[in-house]
Amino acid sequence: MPYAQHLAGLNNCPMAAGRVTFFSSEKSAVFTGHFPGRPVLPAVVQIMLAQITLEDCFSAFTLERVPQAKFFMPVGPHTEMDLHIYPGRKPCLWDCVLFCGDAVAARFQLEGDVYEAASTCPSQEL
Repeated sequence: MPYAQHLAGLNNCPMAAGRVTFFSSEKSAVFTGHFPGRPVLPAVVQIMLAQITLEDCFSAFTLERVPQAKFFMPVGPHTEMDLHIYPGRKPCLWDCVLFCGDAVAARFQLEGDVYEAASTCPSQEL
């Protein structure tokens, strides 16, 4: 899934909050079959966007589990999404909020080990 990224703050991980902007293309394979006639970005892909962002920004990040997740609205194709990632209250916990415009589309937490901050946060395609 092609997307544009803009990272701010994650270079100082794990203490700073980060923001990434994604754009969903209708031609992306993630919409195939989910759902015919009314494509919706699968929840697992929304979580993967945060996982990939953390993997890009650390030399080693291992996702262990998703302790909490709530999805408030469907995200369709041609949607610009802003993903905000903040250090959680415990070590190895990341709070993630996915916005579509001013609306919160999803909130979830990722738990995983982070070892060392990378010097840059390269973009990556799904």
